[in-house]
Amino acid sequence: MKTLSHTSKKHITKAIWTCIWLVKRKRWWVIHLVVLLGSLLLMLKTATFPDNVKIWIGLPVVFWQGVAASAFAAALVSLFQLLATTTDNAERMFCENEELKFKKSGLLEVFTQRGTAEASKCYDTRIRTARERIWAIGMTNGKLISDHGLAIIEAAKKHKSLDVIIAFWNPKAELICRDFSMPISDIQAMLENGSPRSTNTADQIETRQSTFQSDIVKQGKLQGRIRILNLCLPSNFTAFMFDEEVFFFPFLGAPTSAVTPTLLVANDEILGKGVLAHFQKLFQENDAISSLLVQVVFDSSKTTQAGESISGGAIK
Repeated sequence: MKTLSHTSKKHITKAIWTCIWLVKRKRWWVIHLVVLLGSLLLMLKTATFPDNVKIWIGLPVVFWQGVAASAFAAALVSLFQLLATTTDNAERMFCENEELKFKKSGLLEVFTQRGTAEASKCYDTRIRTARERIWAIGMTNGKLISDHGLAIIEAAKKHKSLDVIIAFWNPKAELICRDFSMPISDIQAMLENGSPRSTNTADQIETRQSTFQSDIVKQGKLQGRIRILNLCLPSNFTAFMFDEEVFFFPFLGAPTSAVTPTLLVANDEILGKGVLAHFQKLFQENDAISSLLVQVVFDSSKTTQAGESISGGAIK
């Protein structure tokens, strides 16, 4: 037996109260009800007259009966129309209130799946138009680099103010318990695969970083800056951040993690502001905490034309 969820019941209740509020505000309801009730009483009154009574209040009884029937029918039809209009207005107000609630939270759009063509198209558009930042935070960033890596490099080649960060889970960061220790990225891969078989994500990450670094160096001098980072954090989620917007989605412990919904939010409202502040703090240079948690694998601003790193290690 199918039942309404708590959220559905909540929405229905809210819609009903919106209708009641509109009814209370519209004085036309009173007029309709008065006409409807008055005509009904007049119909009942004239129906009780004896057959020998032909005149009432100076007019024929049949006239009063016709007036009562016409007024009743007109009031009833008008009442149904008013009810339909009020219901439509209530639905519109309810939708507007819900939309306003999401707008205040900064939620711009929800993509049902992370890797859809629609979401990928949005990434491409924002990569081309970004002027301040392109920050991508993921575990292995495989799909990101294969689908958008060259476009990101091209954007950094053109725009001097553009700050690009491709951040990975540090493949050497381990979860240590009494009975075992394992790289956190391997644990996540194991959960997503649904199998305890051994997974070596460190090799995948290091190979991908090396390949992407080579792609960057091949482009020669960049106007913007590109950094490849390794992160060591107690909590992780994926985020793709642009000038004014954030795409983000959690890592879940299931095979469906790679296709979970994506939220697009504004970074100056409730949802996105916290995400942006989190990574701004983390990527802050010359910070003691960042130096512990962030390892710089590659920094284009500290690389020679030959592609050799001038300095490496944690952010200084």
